[in-house]
Amino acid sequence: MGNQPDVSSDSIATAMQEMILEDVRGGKVPETVAAFEQLHEFVDANEYVLQARESLGLTALPADAADAARDSAAVALVDSWLAGRSPAHPSGRPTARRAEPGDAP
Repeated sequence: MGNQPDVSSDSIATAMQEMILEDVRGGKVPETVAAFEQLHEFVDANEYVLQARESLGLTALPADAADAARDSAAVALVDSWLAGRSPAHPSGRPTARRAEPGDAP
């Protein structure tokens, strides 16, 4: 990753979630979006990745394969978060915490 800060996929996903929630509150993205790919119907969803990277002190574009893999993992976390949001509480909670063994379903 060269001279870039050590940033996890969880951190990138959390930043992306906050941006998505802002766009939901602003009316750019409907509360019913349930998948990352569905975001593309309303916004350039890839911009969430780029903006999250920049907000965390990374270059906008991945520098190497490890960066690209981390970004893909962040997108997967956001995709799972979007899929798990309840229609009654569409904003969900901006967290990218992964389930741990023993967590309640």
